[in-house]
Amino acid sequence: MIRRSGFTLVEVVVASAVFLIIVAAFGGAVIYSQGGMTRAGERGRASFLALEGIEATRAIRDASFAALTDGQHGLAVSGGRWSFSDTSDVTGIFTRQIGITSLDANRKRVAATVSWTQPQQRQGSVELVSVLANWTTLTGGSGGTCASICQGMGYLNGTCRQNPSSCVQNGETHESSGDQFCKGSGRIQSTNNTCCCQP
Repeated sequence: MIRRSGFTLVEVVVASAVFLIIVAAFGGAVIYSQGGMTRAGERGRASFLALEGIEATRAIRDASFAALTDGQHGLAVSGGRWSFSDTSDVTGIFTRQIGITSLDANRKRVAATVSWTQPQQRQGSVELVSVLANWTTLTGGSGGTCASICQGMGYLNGTCRQNPSSCVQNGETHESSGDQFCKGSGRIQSTNNTCCCQP
């Protein structure tokens, strides 16, 4: 009888140890996955801010191509319009910087970089890059076609396609500055509303 009680006590101790190991592993997995979800959420928010930076710069370009001066810029909304302000702007934990570099007289490379500090002092960063053209000069001020936009930017030709994925499938580059010439007019609307440039 004594042997049996001792054996049962050993079983209880071993079972308790196994149970504690399983609970600790499960708890660690939950904590790790929550951290991963937080990091993914931060990266998603940073990507949104970078895309917003590209679109804001496009709006500034549409108002005045001359406003796209080379250098590092932050963004601000003034009177319902986007404008450049300082060398960066801050939204919560995120710092956004718009870098502009001239490619030629009518094209600018725009890089929107969003950075933030993650737990344990690690730095997170997202960057989106686009090329913006002075389409009013390239098309003679008004009118124009997707092909003329593409050719003005140094591409061989341009074609209106259904969406940006269609550009990639055909080995072409989507140039959003030509999209306006693919939309059709009046009652005639085109489903091919994306300007794809052929290298």
